Amino acid sequence: MKKILIILITFISFSCKAQQPIIALDSLAADIPDGSYLKDFKHDLDKFVGTWIMTTPISKLTIKLRKIEQYNNDIFFEDILVGEYKYELNGSTVVNTLPAFLDLSIDPYYHNIVGSRIIYKGQHPSCSTCSNDEKRMDLFFTDPDELTRGYLNDAGGIVLRHKIENGIEKMEIKIFINDTVVMPENAPSNFQLPTGEYTLTKQ
Repeated sequence: MKKILIILITFISFSCKAQQPIIALDSLAADIPDGSYLKDFKHDLDKFVGTWIMTTPISKLTIKLRKIEQYNNDIFFEDILVGEYKYELNGSTVVNTLPAFLDLSIDPYYHNIVGSRIIYKGQHPSCSTCSNDEKRMDLFFTDPDELTRGYLNDAGGIVLRHKIENGIEKMEIKIFINDTVVMPENAPSNFQLPTGEYTLTKQ
């Protein structure tokens, strides 16, 4: 009897999961039912996965990104990108969150780069050189300095654009702060990795 009960519970559990709506990540669905799954059917996230580096005569920026499938955000499930970064200037490390990259004890949404929102040419921030059907990623971006820059984190974002130039994979990024943020008096007005546009190469 116990064995039959276990089999029945397993069957019911499987049936419930199978009946959950599965929605394409790039569908731009306005209404996402509770318990549904935003799935990266077309592998739009995969092209951003890996280590990306930008090196100039005075600076170096390293970004690492990985994909997490079927993350449960307590409302629905989704495929997401998570990442961390390191910024060096004149031979000194300004900010380094890379040690947290593979820390599985961290909830994915507490990484300093995280999200799954796909945007197109005309969506903010717009991209004049993008094709009409080109997909970019609009993710959350935060600074680990919560004490003095925490107010910026609620308004921070990073947009990723994947390109191939002469057979080399590149990622153009734009880090920005929404203009809705209220700056406290005498507080820093920028992240430790300054807002702006950067081009990184896949390693």
